[in-house]
Amino acid sequence: MKQLIDGNFWAYLDLAIFSGVFFAWGGIYGIFANTKKIDNKALKRILRIGVSIICVWLWLWIFCIKLLYPISLAKYEYDNNIYDVEKGFVESVELDGKDRINVIIDGVEYKIVYGSADPDSIEIGKDIDKDDYVEIKYGKHSRFIFDFSKQKSISEHS
Repeated sequence: MKQLIDGNFWAYLDLAIFSGVFFAWGGIYGIFANTKKIDNKALKRILRIGVSIICVWLWLWIFCIKLLYPISLAKYEYDNNIYDVEKGFVESVELDGKDRINVIIDGVEYKIVYGSADPDSIEIGKDIDKDDYVEIKYGKHSRFIFDFSKQKSISEHS
């Protein structure tokens, strides 16, 4: 699981850096180059500052907060052993994009990092399926599952 979390983290970090350079070059530099022709200094400043702020906030929201933060929190929790253990029945399992599996266990949604190219990755239906009784180890705040195991029955572990 560590390889999947690390790989996912570095992929999203690379994406955030590349998109930041793209937004800076395409958005901010582009607006500065295109507003050189405007004679009104106040309008030029408003456009430059406004578009720059919009580009930076879009980049922060989409790439840093929505994409990078959840996996970086999971990586931090995994590396520092900040986790809880829970047992319960799997209510639903669904693939979310190319790199995440959403699992609902006893009404609470958790995520698992998924790697289709990795042969050790989780297989839906084989490793984890609906109505399985499982024990999971998950990040306290990120709700990413670090480890899971199928349990035979509730009575064995009571």
